[in-house]
Amino acid sequence: MKRLVSKDAVMRLVAFAAIGVVLGFANGRYLVPGLIWIAPGLLLALMRLSSLRLGFAGLLLSSAVAGALQWTGVVPLSLPLSMAAAVGLGIVLGLPYAADRLCFNRLPPLVGLFVFPLAQVTLELSTASLLPYASFGAWAYTQIFAPVLIQIASLFGFWAVSFVVAMMAAALAAFLTQTGLSRWFGIIVAVSLVLSTLAFGIWRLATVPVETVPARLAGLASKPSDLASVIATKDGCGADRCATARADARSQVDRLFSRTEAAAREGRLDFVTWSEVAAPLFVEDVPGFVDRARNLARRHRLHFAPAVFIVAPGQAPWRNEVYLFDPEGHRIAAHLKAKPVPGEISIDGDDRLTLVRTPIGQVGLAICYDMDFQALARQASGARLMLVPGSDWPAIDPLHPNMVAMRAVENGYAVLRPSRESASVAFDAFGRELGRTQWQGVNEPIVTGMLRTAAPVTLYSQIGDIFAYLAATALFTLLAAAAIAKHRQVKKLL
Repeated sequence: MKRLVSKDAVMRLVAFAAIGVVLGFANGRYLVPGLIWIAPGLLLALMRLSSLRLGFAGLLLSSAVAGALQWTGVVPLSLPLSMAAAVGLGIVLGLPYAADRLCFNRLPPLVGLFVFPLAQVTLELSTASLLPYASFGAWAYTQIFAPVLIQIASLFGFWAVSFVVAMMAAALAAFLTQTGLSRWFGIIVAVSLVLSTLAFGIWRLATVPVETVPARLAGLASKPSDLASVIATKDGCGADRCATARADARSQVDRLFSRTEAAAREGRLDFVTWSEVAAPLFVEDVPGFVDRARNLARRHRLHFAPAVFIVAPGQAPWRNEVYLFDPEGHRIAAHLKAKPVPGEISIDGDDRLTLVRTPIGQVGLAICYDMDFQALARQASGARLMLVPGSDWPAIDPLHPNMVAMRAVENGYAVLRPSRESASVAFDAFGRELGRTQWQGVNEPIVTGMLRTAAPVTLYSQIGDIFAYLAATALFTLLAAAAIAKHRQVKKLL
């Protein structure tokens, strides 16, 4: 019987699957940061060297494998649903490779080099705008470990970092698939772009920071299990069950106040915040809690931002908030979470961040998922510090807490983010780590840091996402040009 699939096709599909495995570690929960500079270029090259039909079949295989490795478990669903969603997302994230393959050999080599990076930025713009998980998963976030590289985000946002990384993939593919001088065009362009990005980063880190009055920061994270009995009251509870939940909630609040008092006595602190929903409060306990927080702030002469979760058994949604008390004990701000995670049992806040004037300058309040939305985070441009209580789950540690470093660079403010079930972090306005505390094996996580420098208002905070929209416009222009070129080739054959 005639072979249905040639031996060469089988070997290529095996190669596609192998590259998919490598891609699985280039982003997502098992991230190896350097792989994002190599694996996409290998996939692009293999697609270009394969027929259109085999290339797209291989892309589906590779993207499904990569998606399964990168994102299974990241969305907290049952394993089968999580894997199905991860595979589907992986296929969607393969669209830039498809765009490159459709334009291959239909545009001049130097022009065609830009298709893939423009498509990657366009895809990230689309997912950030249309999917419920905002900018999570963008390539730029894989580079948080290198502050010198991500300074370009202060000019054009995280999109520019993704563009630089994707350009290197396009250059590697060109080097592996083209001949003569054209194979070197991509290397020259990509290396020049990377070197320019690094030069800007070195200059900005060396010359831009401004020394200011130092501020001592501390963020306290609650334990992962502390909300279990409280959440059980969502659908109502009898007297015994409610009494147990109230006792657990008050015990947790007492423990957090004790930890905060101890931290304040140990060293002079200027700003303290807690992790998201650290203090579960039944509605009748709110006035007493406010008085207690006010007294703590006044006694230790600090700005105190406790994160609370105000519940009423049998009623939902609940309130997910963070307060801010000044050293005089006045409650000067309160922020209701603007962007609850899909499925979260809390009230949707206004689509805004909360800013307040303090002796060190403007300080902003946000909660966890709020900072995944680059346009929302841009509202705090001009602030010196963002207090961001967080709450994660193990599969998104450290991907999610690290994302605030990009917001810091984009908008020129420092970020303090204590978190449940993930690293608690503090970054300065240049994405440099001021402090980090892991949660695994730590009974009472606390992150501390000293903020000594400030940054000016960034270009990105003024122009917004114009880079991404220009990239999308340029991509569709190139796709149209490739389609016209293909049409002309068909007409010549006829």
